[in-house]
Amino acid sequence: MKKVLTSMLISIMSAALLTGCASDAETVIGDSVLSDTTEEISEETPVASEEVATSEETSIEEVEEAVIYSADEVMAHIDSLITQYQYNDPEHIKALVIAANLDYISEDDLNTILSTYGYTMEELAVKYDECILDNGEAHQQTFDFRQGNIDTLTDENTYKYRITLNAVMMNETDAENARWYDGILYQSAHSGTNRKDIEKFREYILGIKGNELNVAARVCYSYTWGVFYNQLTYIDYLDNPFVVHNK
Repeated sequence: MKKVLTSMLISIMSAALLTGCASDAETVIGDSVLSDTTEEISEETPVASEEVATSEETSIEEVEEAVIYSADEVMAHIDSLITQYQYNDPEHIKALVIAANLDYISEDDLNTILSTYGYTMEELAVKYDECILDNGEAHQQTFDFRQGNIDTLTDENTYKYRITLNAVMMNETDAENARWYDGILYQSAHSGTNRKDIEKFREYILGIKGNELNVAARVCYSYTWGVFYNQLTYIDYLDNPFVVHNK
């Protein structure tokens, strides 16, 4: 059960993202908490950097010239992630990987993947939603534990054990860009969200145009927003990537 403090945090963060107001009372997490959290972050933990992620700048021409991954390569990548991230539902991992790499999979290979896994694109859209909400719940549970709202936290609901956007991206540029979003989610789950990073994320959301995004960027936006708020919010560039693909 979410406690009052958690509800207040979500309201405050919503205001910060949607209005950009700058009063101290609406700062999501204080610098002292961020400092305490940073000490616990290992070199392998994604951290939001000072640089702006540039995944949205990927042009259609760049996508067309990118390496195309075969069905076997995509499924092998999925298998490795299923082994690595045992607290994520394997079906959710399948949906997230396919969504993140749709620009690099030919229609023939996509059909092979769908046939092998026994999914339609509509069914994968549902699994993508489930993945967001499942990881969003782990994000919420980790935050609640760090805030003292709950007494125990299982490994299954410990956010640092959940799959990252960086891990699912097969394209190196997309993977590097995804680290920034992973950093936001990791730090916010551990009560260490830097307001500067939150404002950057808000600026991206308000300033981009949907037709300028490759699929990997759409995934970064919709997944980060959904996990951050632990709810689905689909509008234009935040739309489910499988729904966009079918339009």
